[in-house]
Formats: sequence, C-alpha cells, structure tokens
Amino acid sequence: VLGLKPHIAIQQIPTILGYTTEMPIGDFFTGMGDYWSHPIENYRWMMEHSPYIKERYSGGGWERDIHQALTKKQFANWSGKGSFVERVCFLIETGDKRGVMGGWWAKYKSALAHGQTEADAQIGANLSSDRTQNSSTIESLSTWQNGGSFMKLMTMFQNQPNKYFNIMADNMRNF
Repeated sequence: VLGLKPHIAIQQIPTILGYTTEMPIGDFFTGMGDYWSHPIENYRWMMEHSPYIKERYSGGGWERDIHQALTKKQFANWSGKGSFVERVCFLIETGDKRGVMGGWWAKYKSALAHGQTEADAQIGANLSSDRTQNSSTIESLSTWQNGGSFMKLMTMFQNQPNKYFNIMADNMRNF
C-alpha cells in the first residue's frame, strides 16, 4: 500500500532536518554542500565504506514495516530482477535516501572536523541516523513496536512520528 503512494517519498525528504539536532547548524549546511557537490561519488563512497549505509540500502532495512514487506517473497517477479514489492517501494527508498545520505555525510564530516577518528565519525553518523530517521533496528523501536503481530498491526507506520516526538521532547528537556 505504501509503495503505491508517491507522496510518501516526498514526505521523507524533509526528515533530513532531524540531523540539525545532532550537530552545529553550520556543520550541517557545510556537510550538505559538500555532499551535494559530488553526490554520486559520495554515495558510492558511503556504500563502499559504511557497513551501516550498505546494510540499510542493500537489505531493505530503512523502516520496520517496509523491511518486513521486502523480506516476504509472496509476489511474483515482473522481470526476474525483483519482486513486485521491491518495485513499488522504489519511490519510498529513494525518498529515504534523500533524507538520510546527505545528513549522514554532514554528521560524518562534522565529526571529522571536530577531531574524531574516521571510525568514531562513522559510528556517530550511524547513531544520528538511527535517532533521527526511520529504522528497522530493534534499538530504535519502542516496546510496543517490538510486540507480537497484534502490536505490530497497532503500531504500523508509527516509527517516524515517535522518533520526532522523542527528538523534540529531548531538546525541550535539554533546553
């Protein structure tokens, strides 16, 4: 159902602003400029050097409900290269990439600029992505979202609103 709604892909793009809560705003815009100056090369570098990014976009791990849909092989392949679900989720994955890749890169570059090692910078960017973006990782889901089938049904598509609430609540407490 979600894959057939192209507006969901567009709605995912502004989620990149969640990264502004994870680094100085100047670093965010500098990192975004750096990413978009060579997006294809930077994307390829991330896919090659970041196990987190590779797992997220090679294993369909960007959101719990989408991840579960992509792991089911109940639909016939159209051309032998992918399932029906993979094809209709293309727009959602593309929207998610627009919301994650530049932000991950900006956080990574920010950490490097502040003297962190490459490994620590990647870990920081990974953690920022898990905190601010949709994710299928167990750590990023609430107790309710980790429940059985009934609880998954009741919490379907609720991951991102929960994360935004937590980000805002944390910032208000910190303020």
